[in-house]
Amino acid sequence: MKLLTALLLGAGIVAPGFASPAALPAALPAARGGAPASPVKVASVEGLTEYRLGNGMRVLLFPDASRPTLTTNIVYMVGSRHENYGETGMAHLLEHLLFKPTANFGIKKGTKTPVEVLNASGADFNGTTWYDRTNYHSTFPANEDNLRQMLALEADRMINA
Repeated sequence: MKLLTALLLGAGIVAPGFASPAALPAALPAARGGAPASPVKVASVEGLTEYRLGNGMRVLLFPDASRPTLTTNIVYMVGSRHENYGETGMAHLLEHLLFKPTANFGIKKGTKTPVEVLNASGADFNGTTWYDRTNYHSTFPANEDNLRQMLALEADRMINA
């Protein structure tokens, strides 16, 4: 399957031109004002390259410059199996709540909500939950502005939601 896809087991990112670790940090948003974690190449198999960030995140990159779209797929390794008695459905509820406005997206005057940002970029997006994971994915037109906006949105979802 030839798609420009990013998979992160913890959080993930993709962009055309991400062919080396040196290109990766420039696109990663800094968490809470800190510098982006420097990526270390772990392995590469058939065009799919795994990087490990200084904060422990795994980033899998599969660039395909022939595609007009870019896909981010963020996977958090937590799901319904982590729910206790009386908490049935909490993972799924949380997945829905992470599309709600935050201080940076929708609450601050003049900003768009996460759903408005995704719709404005022409993204096809969704979130899912399962026994052992929660997943957020977006496919959108490949350009630098959309990539930066998606990365900012995912970083904000991880930190501020």
